[in-house]
Amino acid sequence: MSAREAIREHFDERQILQPAELHANFDIAPRIGEQELWESLRVFEEEYQIPVGQLRANDSLDIFTQPPETKNPFSWLFVRAATEDAVSELSFRLRRQRTRIGLDPSAVGKLETVRDYVIAWFGTR
Repeated sequence: MSAREAIREHFDERQILQPAELHANFDIAPRIGEQELWESLRVFEEEYQIPVGQLRANDSLDIFTQPPETKNPFSWLFVRAATEDAVSELSFRLRRQRTRIGLDPSAVGKLETVRDYVIAWFGTR
């Protein structure tokens, strides 16, 4: 099983929230619109094929940044490379967004949840 398949399997049974429900789940500043929030999460859909509406604020970023365990060293190598590629894209998009809105791209701190990623994306709670 590939890393992306393992991640998709984690979310398979989850209900897909509509933009208003997702916005309420993330409990972020009202000035951040539903569509803006949706767009900030689109990278997860593009990199992991997880519908944005299946993400939740308290989802650990470890799901996306730690490759699934494997006993095969060759599989581990390929899974690790794919995982690092996706993590690089998450990081790149976050840095680009923060630069675009005039924030220091390196002043993010430790991100543990998808909500932390969103807060860093907008630079506000």
